[in-house]
Amino acid sequence: MLRFHTRESSNGMFLSVLYAFAFLSVLVLSSLAVDITHRVAVQDGLQHAVDAAALAGAQQLINNGSAQTAKSAAVSIATANTVDNIAITDNPPATAVAVSVNTTANPKTVTVTVQRTMINLFASLLNHPTSQVTASATASASQGLSTVNPNQVGTIAVSLDYVPSSGPEQNQALQTITAGQSFTIDLANNDNSGQGNCNQKEANGCLIRSIGSSDISTLSSSLSLGSTQVQYPGSNAGVAQWTSLINNGIIQVGDTLAMVLVTGTPPGSQQTQNLTVVGVCGLNITSLNSSKKLITGTIQDPITLSGQGGSAPSTGSTTTDTFISTNAPWQCVLTQ
Repeated sequence: MLRFHTRESSNGMFLSVLYAFAFLSVLVLSSLAVDITHRVAVQDGLQHAVDAAALAGAQQLINNGSAQTAKSAAVSIATANTVDNIAITDNPPATAVAVSVNTTANPKTVTVTVQRTMINLFASLLNHPTSQVTASATASASQGLSTVNPNQVGTIAVSLDYVPSSGPEQNQALQTITAGQSFTIDLANNDNSGQGNCNQKEANGCLIRSIGSSDISTLSSSLSLGSTQVQYPGSNAGVAQWTSLINNGIIQVGDTLAMVLVTGTPPGSQQTQNLTVVGVCGLNITSLNSSKKLITGTIQDPITLSGQGGSAPSTGSTTTDTFISTNAPWQCVLTQ
């Protein structure tokens, strides 16, 4: 007996296949979502563990611990954690714990990285039985300056946050520069005519003196960061001051100049203006342009400066009591 397939029966078969395929797709996606949720939970747990471990290692550096002591503390805290009901152990390839300690940089840092091989519940059906989950954290231990001894800082100030709209540091503030990078201090006026004004479009620094002092080489008073004020001497005095700094060799290529940090737009009027010292940093001078009043060099962290009383340039690689009077308290923070 002959049988004929109607259009309706063919459509029904097609819809059945389509529904089956859609159901299978939803099932696969739902299964993968379980694995993804599982991975996120493991990642979050590992991140909490490495955050705590890095801070524990950095705390050892604050307490004058060695690099090995910091590493041991970090590993101890990391392996004291349990993630996904499995203890974190330094047992590659299942779980690996790596600790890197840098005690020579400022700030000192401790970096902890944990990598775990996670077993997938459903992705294994798609030939992905395991996944690598990695978490990393870096904690820093740093100690800033509080006060600086007299006659240690030169009579040049640079703005920490001012962004020039033109000039060699166009669209770039000093606070975006890290130690070792090149930076140019622009003390020139708008037309470079030698009138001594700081150009508010181009200049990011200015000449300064201790209030009530005529010393053009160093600041004769101690500096308490955040409270001590210095004085912009005004344009006419600034011309003579710059000429003396250059002609008398007070600043020259090769020197590491300790300079004052201020905030806001450098003064550019004929009037004297008081500026609050917010910090100090070093500049290893690589070039001087006396006509345009440009000083270029590489930035140095102030904690590495040393010097002798009465000498403006401060050179060296270790902290000495000649430069720093007191330090600010140590700080221990997560940086990555």
